[in-house]
Amino acid sequence: MDGGCTEGLGGPVPSRTIIDCKCCVIPAKCYTYDRCAAKGGYCTSEPACPKDNQIKDLCTSKGDPPGNCVCCVIPGCSVTERCYKVGGVCKTHCPDGYDSVDLCVDKGCTCCVRLECKAKPECTEKGGYCTSKECAGRSVQHLCEGDGCTCCFSPECHEDVKCKDAGGYCTLKCREGKEVHHLCTQDGCSCCLPPPVCKPASLCTKKGGYCKETCEEGQKVEHLCEGEGCSCCFPLKCPTTTDCAKSGGFCSRDCAGLATAHGWCQEGCTCCIPTPICQAKATCAMVGGCCTKTCDEGKYVKGMCGDDCKCCFSPRKVFLDAKCDSSGGYCTKDCSKGLVLPYDCKEGCQCCSLSECSPTRKCCDVWGQCVKSCSGGVAVPGLCKDDCTCCTSPGWLAAGWGQAHLMDNLVGAAGLPTCPAQLHAAHRRHLHTAAPMPPPVRGRWISSRYCIGCLVVVF
Repeated sequence: MDGGCTEGLGGPVPSRTIIDCKCCVIPAKCYTYDRCAAKGGYCTSEPACPKDNQIKDLCTSKGDPPGNCVCCVIPGCSVTERCYKVGGVCKTHCPDGYDSVDLCVDKGCTCCVRLECKAKPECTEKGGYCTSKECAGRSVQHLCEGDGCTCCFSPECHEDVKCKDAGGYCTLKCREGKEVHHLCTQDGCSCCLPPPVCKPASLCTKKGGYCKETCEEGQKVEHLCEGEGCSCCFPLKCPTTTDCAKSGGFCSRDCAGLATAHGWCQEGCTCCIPTPICQAKATCAMVGGCCTKTCDEGKYVKGMCGDDCKCCFSPRKVFLDAKCDSSGGYCTKDCSKGLVLPYDCKEGCQCCSLSECSPTRKCCDVWGQCVKSCSGGVAVPGLCKDDCTCCTSPGWLAAGWGQAHLMDNLVGAAGLPTCPAQLHAAHRRHLHTAAPMPPPVRGRWISSRYCIGCLVVVF
């Protein structure tokens, strides 16, 4: 065989068995340690380093034969703390199996770090490198391949609180993102704000919020921002109370256009209630349903809720509660965005109210509703709290309307006898003018804020 060894193998060792043959030794695995790196060297197999550049007893080997590693110092590149802290060495050229990282100060020198992790372009193109060791700078997850690997960006500048709080980092050169001055104190450094993962959306920003993946110090509202896992975060200026949280709201000095409920937060603060994705509709609530985007269980009906929402309901007959309706509530399966009133809607439903005023037992007992302004009803003073008024329904709706239930067919059955003409005519004026008049059937036609032209059968 020829006088050399295959590339990648150790130096030749004379053989005493066959003439002109050499024994090629596989180099031991050598790991660079602080003692060697501090002298500007790196640990490698003895045959791979010129003898004049070798320093003994500064390296250990993990291979066979033992003790085959030396500290190889290449003159010309001074050592830097940032480089050897990540297990690298400053050199003019990195050998195979090492990654070149800009952590050295001398011109033409680079930090050679052993490849333990595979870097993605998102890491290297932004000036980072992958490592499984402690990062001497800013560490970013999910930009490297390999167990325990992170993308590490060299700490060119000291970290400043103002820049960090703004979501950025101090650097000499902002390769990608928005460069903001006066947030970093070190000379030549500026604050680099990376491009937002969550794009700002007017639905969020116009209401005083900001789009972010996490909302640790604020109230998170879904579906107002663009981007996977993004939500609208509203800064909390007031501590949220139990009463406000139960209604799905949060306390703030400025609700920025959101629905408000007074009296549930500390002085000077208001309970802000985010608008639900699917608005509650009377047509859906009256059949015991709730408007949602998806309907995993039971049946649903399209056209009873707004936009692309569905009305999820049980196919069984749904029982109504007269006092719930007259008190400004409606029967629904979910009342996470409102206040549950103390009335039994049966069939697992709750009496839910979205009123600005807290209901009182005195007002509910007269089939009234606590409101800011009473129009179309009779105001009864002294039954509600704060500046709210108890507004009762007209006598024709409240008097004698015992427990009733809504028929599955709201229009009625053709086989039922018709209502007396005078009764039908007497209540015609209460029907919504835009709604077509249903055919007369047995019972009474009524109209309220939650029911337009509904047939109720009294037992």
